[in-house]
Amino acid sequence: MGPFKATVNKRVITGIVAFFILTIAAMLLYVLSTVNWSTGGSEFKIPVELDLKAVHWSNYFSGPVVKGFLFFDLVMGLFLLDNYLRRKIVAKGQ
Repeated sequence: MGPFKATVNKRVITGIVAFFILTIAAMLLYVLSTVNWSTGGSEFKIPVELDLKAVHWSNYFSGPVVKGFLFFDLVMGLFLLDNYLRRKIVAKGQ
């Protein structure tokens, strides 16, 4: 049995790229729309010590949209890993 060769349609790749661009743009628009632009003070102080335990990460990664996006990224990563391993096995066989 020969190696598995498949061609990917350019429209599929364009669709995937468009999905990622739209997702990133939607996240950016959401972040910019939820920023409180009318802060009380005019000076900005950078904190000397950054306490990561004080940040409640569950507030940022609890939405179903973010979970769906991470699931999609996981599936795509597994697909790319499978493709890489298949090419590696085919290269060893030759």
